[in-house]
Amino acid sequence: MKSILNEQQLSFTIKRLAHQILENHPGLENTVLIGLQPRGVYLSDKVVRAIQSEFPGTTVIYGKLDITFYRDDIRNELHVANRTEIPFSVEGKKSGIDR
Repeated sequence: MKSILNEQQLSFTIKRLAHQILENHPGLENTVLIGLQPRGVYLSDKVVRAIQSEFPGTTVIYGKLDITFYRDDIRNELHVANRTEIPFSVEGKKSGIDR
């Protein structure tokens, strides 16, 4: 298996993502972050922790969405759904790609 990023590069990339999110959404006002289950939450958990570590006191509204049964690449396999955890409304919120 070939590595794309080493541990130091991954840590730097996660910190940079945290900074970019706050640059584009100062104070995270009206912004939510949602990680996609199952594997996307590993990255989103790290980004949320980086935001909280780098910018103490910043409130991050964070949820997790399971898209298992909406994928088109798992038709012939048995999959167990993960848990969707979005205990807030996303109506009127901004996504990470809004400018």
